[in-house]
Amino acid sequence: MKIGFHGPGTPVDPDDHERAPDPRVVERFRNHLERYLPGMLEEPVAAVTCLYTMSADQHFVIDCVPDTPAIAFAAGFSGHGYKFAPVIGELLADLALEGCSELPANFLRLGRFTEL
Repeated sequence: MKIGFHGPGTPVDPDDHERAPDPRVVERFRNHLERYLPGMLEEPVAAVTCLYTMSADQHFVIDCVPDTPAIAFAAGFSGHGYKFAPVIGELLADLALEGCSELPANFLRLGRFTEL
């Protein structure tokens, strides 16, 4: 069984960070397993940290580069963007080729962060 925490963590430099998880985090997982999945707990085979990007509002960022509308980009997939690959590909193609999309994805535009 693989378990993990999904959510905003501590910002780190990807070139200079500790890969071993904080023992307090491992203990938190142990406590949750004992509470919610009694009898499933065994000693962990491995415990590691992983890095991924996450936007401030935890949604993807999909837009065109400001002042360069022919370049579309997507970021902030926080470890689960692969599930949305077909629609993200369609959206990026629409943006790069047409400058807009009929898909209801304006809430993912970069400009939303100027409103925060």
